[in-house]
Amino acid sequence: MSCAFFFEHKNRVLLVKFGRALTRESLVEMRDAVRRFVAAEGPCHGILDLSAVAEVNVASDFIAAFGRQRAVLHGRRRILVAPKDEVFGLSRMFGLNQADSGEEPLVVRSLTEAFAALGVAAQDFAPVDVDSLAAPESGSAAGKPR
Repeated sequence: MSCAFFFEHKNRVLLVKFGRALTRESLVEMRDAVRRFVAAEGPCHGILDLSAVAEVNVASDFIAAFGRQRAVLHGRRRILVAPKDEVFGLSRMFGLNQADSGEEPLVVRSLTEAFAALGVAAQDFAPVDVDSLAAPESGSAAGKPR
């Protein structure tokens, strides 16, 4: 898995820390893992931390198309953390494409800003093993109600 997953139970915030390489495959893998998490645990807010990304190997047209898809965390607060200019620009592009559906995520430069926006602290997050979660059944709801 190209990402590490953490969950803060009190405020129901999923934190995904992306690895060094941002690729089409790693984005799809991350999205599928978040779907499994939501199917198992129910709706939650989300932070995608792209701070560790050092290599970007994904076309901007893929980012735009990815952004036009319905958000996995639909109706919840989502924050993208992108301290590096290239990744920040791609994050904004993704967000602007999400805005067409009224679901634009907040894009910030630091994890500290993301935590403050959601009222959470780093020490409140616990690791999650998303690999052990079953894939959601096709046609099923995107998670159990909470």
